[in-house]
This record gives sequence, C-alpha cells and structure tokens, in this order.
Amino acid sequence: MSSKDDDDLTRVLDGWTPDGARIGATQRQDLPPDAEIRVGEPEIDWALAGEAVLLHEPGLRDFQLKELRALVEAEKLANCDRLNAAYKLPASGQPIERI
Repeated sequence: MSSKDDDDLTRVLDGWTPDGARIGATQRQDLPPDAEIRVGEPEIDWALAGEAVLLHEPGLRDFQLKELRALVEAEKLANCDRLNAAYKLPASGQPIERI
C-alpha cells in the first residue's frame, strides 16, 4: 500500500469512526481500498457467552442449565428483534432496506 493510499484510507476511516486510529495499520493493509468501516461501541453477545459456558462448564447443575438455556434463547430472540427493527421488508424481489 502506498503512502497516498494510506492517507486516503485514514481520511475514510476518520470519517466513519469516532477515532480512526482504532484500526491499526496491520488491519488496514488487508482491506480493499473501498471498504466501508464502521467501528461502534463494543457489545457483549450474551447468547454466545452463554453457549460457551454451556459447552465448556461440565459442572453446571440442572437448574443452572435450565436458566442459562433460557437466557441464551431470550438473548437470541432479543438480538433478532433488534436487528429486524432496523430494516423493513420490501416488496417481493426488492432488496431489504435499512430504516
């Protein structure tokens, strides 16, 4: 990547992120020049964390398993609802639109 390309990418990153410096040079070199990058606040995926615990913690008791499975399912549904609320279904054959 040339110095000019790096400067152009930095300008793009600065426009898309609160702090363009969050994305290091090693990460930027692997991106296509027209990549749109949006860095948001980190969010914990509680469904994924719960599934990891279910898979890797053999000592859970029955009531813990039951409640953790309920949490995982509730978090998955909440994630789907949150994502679906941001988009609207178009007429048949048209692309999905972001609200």
